[in-house]
Amino acid sequence: MATKKTVSKQQQKKKRWFNILASPEFRNVIIGETPSFAPESLVGRSIRVNLMTMTRDPKKQNFSVSFKVKEIKGSDAHTELARYEMGTVHIKRVVKRGKDKVDDSFVVTTSDNVQLRVKPFLITKNKVQHSVLTTLRKVSREFIESEAKGKSCSDFWVSVLSSDLQRSMRGVLKKIYPLALVEIRMLVRL
Repeated sequence: MATKKTVSKQQQKKKRWFNILASPEFRNVIIGETPSFAPESLVGRSIRVNLMTMTRDPKKQNFSVSFKVKEIKGSDAHTELARYEMGTVHIKRVVKRGKDKVDDSFVVTTSDNVQLRVKPFLITKNKVQHSVLTTLRKVSREFIESEAKGKSCSDFWVSVLSSDLQRSMRGVLKKIYPLALVEIRMLVRL
């Protein structure tokens, strides 16, 4: 004789599908779908996407962006940019013998009082003295802090994603020493 199975209330309820929309910096395009019993359980979830698929630019294939769901409206989950990151494989490929790399990590505050952790990544064309590396690190930090103070959080994200910040930073730093690479290794919203 078969026994009757008990079904929980959550199993009786059907899951609904929610579209995950990118942040306004990417014009709210759909980046995925996810099922959920309760919409409030989606808030805080992170979605990681390759930047090349978002921008359709093959030069950005070594970078990824993470979005964090901040609110649900109807069947759409709206997100905000949470993280921009350079792939570790790309870092290993660009760091070569006979060159120096400069890493740094600090927190900046934008004009709309949003705190971001920024990690610039510089590679010199040749081996240099430690004092040159220290000067590069100091000038890059001052440059990024001044850029962040003058821009809103959204504008700062756009300048990093479009590599405008990196290009203008290269122009300032090449007066100190010629650089092979100027990038932002990581940018995280705190």
